[in-house]
Amino acid sequence: MDIHSIIKEFCDRYSIEGVAPEKDGSTFFKVDDQEVGILKSPTEESITICAEFGDPPESFTSEFSELLLKANFLYLSTEGGTLSQNPGNNKYVFMLPLRLEGLDTDGFVQKLDRFLVKLEEYQILLKEYNPKAASSDNDSVSSQSSLSAFSQMI
Repeated sequence: MDIHSIIKEFCDRYSIEGVAPEKDGSTFFKVDDQEVGILKSPTEESITICAEFGDPPESFTSEFSELLLKANFLYLSTEGGTLSQNPGNNKYVFMLPLRLEGLDTDGFVQKLDRFLVKLEEYQILLKEYNPKAASSDNDSVSSQSSLSAFSQMI
């Protein structure tokens, strides 16, 4: 089954309208107000599910970025995905590559669902990360507990 058939069946099944492949074969749609992209590899052997999940914190960006890099280590915290930063707009991005061989709509839905769960975890951690930690001791404690929670995910 090719990716366009899988996405068409997925959109029909979940009543997602207005989804059509771009010229390069990529497809974008929204799930619960979250834009998700499906990017085809040049060889058409795989796709990458991707979504932006937020802006870097105003302060402590290097600390938070280091935590994201550690989450990528051996894909242990990302379940095979990759956390990165979009060089065009600096937003954080979560990406999950999938081989097309043997992939059907049910398998795609399972992978997409797990992707969205992980994405939401990263969104929550980013929101809980307090960029104003240096302004007061109370905020610092809050920021440190968010960092600890994120570190435990890694």
